[in-house]
Amino acid sequence: MASIRPVRSENEVPEFKGPKRAASSADQIQVKGEGSMQKRSPEIEERKKAIFDTMSPKAQKHILKKGYEHWDPFMEPNDPIDLRKGKLNRTSLDLTRSFLASCQFDGYSNAFGEGAWEMCKGLIADDDRYKGMLAFALWYDNELKKGEERG
Repeated sequence: MASIRPVRSENEVPEFKGPKRAASSADQIQVKGEGSMQKRSPEIEERKKAIFDTMSPKAQKHILKKGYEHWDPFMEPNDPIDLRKGKLNRTSLDLTRSFLASCQFDGYSNAFGEGAWEMCKGLIADDDRYKGMLAFALWYDNELKKGEERG
């Protein structure tokens, strides 16, 4: 025998009952990136609930599944890799464009440009893999110059 479930219309949104206990201003929530606990003011809790209430039912369900108490709608997003700046305070895109513009030959390929772009991103990110590639390229260039002087 099949069970009978109540039918909901498409536009009907289930009522949000909020956290199981009432949030107080003394509640503490761990904020990502910081080692200390941070207290939430009642104003921030009201804004958080207002944001939650404006979300789609599917998004609300996702947040409730993870835990409303752990959800932080005010978290700062990470910077995209293009906007990260290295020691020269220039973006990787700006550095790569300058490098390719300064190249003395016209016929460089897409692979050449992609390689320059990858090296630039890796060096700005301070990745050891790309530091090793740069060190080897400089050493190899020096060895070639030594070979030309001998020969």
